[in-house]
Amino acid sequence: MKTRFLIIASLSLAVLLLVLYIQKKSSLILKTGQPAPEFSALNLQSEQKNLSDFHGKVVLLNFWASTCGPCEWEMPSLNALYQRYESRGFVVVGMSVGEAPLMVVKFLRRVSISFPILLDEDLSISDRYGTYRIPESYLIDRQGNLAEKISGAYNWNQPNFWAKIENLL
Repeated sequence: MKTRFLIIASLSLAVLLLVLYIQKKSSLILKTGQPAPEFSALNLQSEQKNLSDFHGKVVLLNFWASTCGPCEWEMPSLNALYQRYESRGFVVVGMSVGEAPLMVVKFLRRVSISFPILLDEDLSISDRYGTYRIPESYLIDRQGNLAEKISGAYNWNQPNFWAKIENLL
């Protein structure tokens, strides 16, 4: 009887913690038109980069991890999108989530990309954005406002995404 009570109490506590976690995440949901949260992160050369460094550009902030198959699948099309619009003021910023730099470097040996990669080793940036699954991307306009949140892996090098970028450029 006592064991059964402890199991029920433990499960109740786990459910309560899960509900509180979900409420916290849902309160962080960003709304279109509001300023994208500022961040500061290291790149692979140990240089500090901020979102504000890209002010005046259209930014596609992509949260990913090297252990995520869909993330790896979409990387070549993200790179093609970046190369297509880079000269017009567009940048893809890859935000590696929860990984040490060495893991990211190993991944980049397999997948060749030319856009900037930043590190969110402690998940503080993904928490600020309310990102809880990957890949997840945020399209940010030239003024630094959130234009759209896009969840899931996509072939980014296609007309519907070109139209989104061109509308913001």
